[in-house]
Amino acid sequence: MDYRSLGNEVVTLVVGAEKKVFTVHKKLLCDRSAFFSKGFNGQFKEAAEGRMELPNDTSAAFECFLTWLYWDKTPPLPARLSSAACDGNLAFPISPTAEDIRSFVMTMLYPAYVLAEKFCLHDMQNRFMNAIQDVHAQVCTLPDAKEIQFIYENTQENSKLRLYCATAVAYSLARCADLGQVKDFANLCATIPDFALDLLQVCIFFDFSIQISYQFCGVCKLFFSRMLTPRYFRFTKPKGISFTTSTIPAIPVSDPSSTTKL
Repeated sequence: MDYRSLGNEVVTLVVGAEKKVFTVHKKLLCDRSAFFSKGFNGQFKEAAEGRMELPNDTSAAFECFLTWLYWDKTPPLPARLSSAACDGNLAFPISPTAEDIRSFVMTMLYPAYVLAEKFCLHDMQNRFMNAIQDVHAQVCTLPDAKEIQFIYENTQENSKLRLYCATAVAYSLARCADLGQVKDFANLCATIPDFALDLLQVCIFFDFSIQISYQFCGVCKLFFSRMLTPRYFRFTKPKGISFTTSTIPAIPVSDPSSTTKL
């Protein structure tokens, strides 16, 4: 990064219920985000005070934001340290457990994506969408019911992360998910109507219900591919090529106004 892009002025952001304080270069922040530019360069009190409070965001998500803002990176999957060995040997890093990985995605990557979506940081959305897919591909896992509930409670109606979840569940069901998973997903459909409709639309689009096998559709072959699938779940400008809302046919319903599109 060119140090001149940082500018000389800094602003203060107070994040989360714990009111954690972050100091950020104003020019860099406002150049990358229209939201913060309006806040710190407009007629609001934040511009006069050089201070903004973000009580509804988490400090972990904001740290991810700063990692992206300053270094254009996502946080790495943390390694675990072994307990100290006998005879004075030092602890050494070991592979994270499945619980470690789910905790990392749930407390860092998902909230960071939610923050990016909230502030319309489309480059950050794409970077963290790729990070989520990469972690899932690395350990061959997909969002579970608890994660999907969090995502639907904290994202917008047309969120690409919602599309990813609906596609992941369709993939799991097509691979003959166990009874426990099926019950969890059924409960989600009952309690989150948007998820139920998204899932149905994905199934119709990919014709999951007709050919339930490992080869039923290209999306199964591509789901864990780092080269092809990210484009389905990325935010793109109008001229870009992506798996867009208009691509998925709406489900006929009695009241057209109640149709939810991905």
